[in-house]
Amino acid sequence: MSRKSCHSIASNFVECWPIFKILLLSLRSSATDLRRQLHWLPIRQRVSFGFKIRTTAFRAIHTGTPTYLACELHRHQPLRALCSGTTTTLHRPHASSDFHQHSFAVFAPATWNNMSASIRDSATLITFKTAFKTHLFNSAYRSRH
Repeated sequence: MSRKSCHSIASNFVECWPIFKILLLSLRSSATDLRRQLHWLPIRQRVSFGFKIRTTAFRAIHTGTPTYLACELHRHQPLRALCSGTTTTLHRPHASSDFHQHSFAVFAPATWNNMSASIRDSATLITFKTAFKTHLFNSAYRSRH
């Protein structure tokens, strides 16, 4: 066997290792254990917890983009100085109908304010996504340990 072919086999193995790992784990694990070991979120956590809405709100708050959504979000200004005044909370407008309740201007502040302050006050988008996904992962697999 030539040196070139050995290098080719080794590089293919490194590239295909995630697939081999999935196959090996799936033979001896349940689907839940497999998702946990691969650090994959269940579909419910990925879809219904507003990850896309919250990341879009983070971008709108911190960078002002997209501008048509950033102008819909307003920071909550308490009447008195509070200890919690340093965290970023958003003013949630009154929804006059069910249709209006699902608009970005109403839904984004509601989901944003439900997050913990440590996640909301992340400095960058990358740290925000990491903290939020960690929170979702821990809540998804907390009761199954």
